[in-house]
Amino acid sequence: VFGESAGGGSVAALLGAPAARPLIHRAVLQSPPPRAVRSAAEAGAVARAYAAVLEERRGITDVRKASVGQLLQAQEELIGRHPVQDIPFTPVVDGSVLPLHPLRALRNGSCAHIPVIAGTNEHEGRLFVGLGPAVTQAGFEDALTAAFPDPDRRERARALYRAHEGSAREAPSGNLAALVTDRLFREPTDAFLDAAAEGGGRVWSYLFQEPTPVLGGGFGATHTLDIPYVFDVLDGPGLDAWLGGAPPQRLADAMSGAWVHFAREGAPAHHLLPPWPRFTSGERATMLLGGDAAGPGGGDRVGTVSFDPFGDRRKLWGEVTSDLHD
Repeated sequence: VFGESAGGGSVAALLGAPAARPLIHRAVLQSPPPRAVRSAAEAGAVARAYAAVLEERRGITDVRKASVGQLLQAQEELIGRHPVQDIPFTPVVDGSVLPLHPLRALRNGSCAHIPVIAGTNEHEGRLFVGLGPAVTQAGFEDALTAAFPDPDRRERARALYRAHEGSAREAPSGNLAALVTDRLFREPTDAFLDAAAEGGGRVWSYLFQEPTPVLGGGFGATHTLDIPYVFDVLDGPGLDAWLGGAPPQRLADAMSGAWVHFAREGAPAHHLLPPWPRFTSGERATMLLGGDAAGPGGGDRVGTVSFDPFGDRRKLWGEVTSDLHD
């Protein structure tokens, strides 16, 4: 089973569900938010807020009497009231379907028999920032303060994001996009990889780096861009508007082939990729896919192995999330 974005988070939840676990032989999480899981108390607060929206906008006090359209409208409105990093509708640790947070279940070794791949795209956040309102320096500073309340960490984060994104994208939008990438996707995925490895599982990591050339290349390797390559549908209807006129077919061959090999054999491999080492929390081996990933002498290969990419940002986020209790 594999999923992308919320689908990847759903795969993480399935791995944490005792009833689902025996049905899963392999799992792939693409750009997942595995921390997006609520306690029963938190979910209750969301339910009350949802009911309040229905009553406020539609005068509905009995949710069972609302139409499908009214339910969906209230859902959209509640999502709009939450910041992008705070998804209101998520799986819930209810003590039954999900007895534990999925990350804790992974650390406990309950999924050690299920091989997993997890990874992100290099510029996930550019899609969300690029489609939103113009970003000001004050807006970036507000986001930075929310993510890093401690002044020392905030100053270190400011320097790191400017160093990584300042030359590639016009600040402050590029800096905010990198922050969103880490907060919503890369840090949670790192946490998933570490939890799976700690629990004794067989784990592989990747970083998708193939950019889209559309709109001047400003979106980079952003959110969802990996999907046509995994399914090998680069010529799908309307995809040329997103992928450009000549997306690299060899990358689609390699990714779709590696995913299929993983499903069949329990380990990712393809002749267009170098040997893909397993992830450990010490070395953090990661397959870089697309972009400039083919190293010198790589021939036709479309990937290369890196160890702990963006490690400086990962370590800083590790300080912030070290006190989180799953």
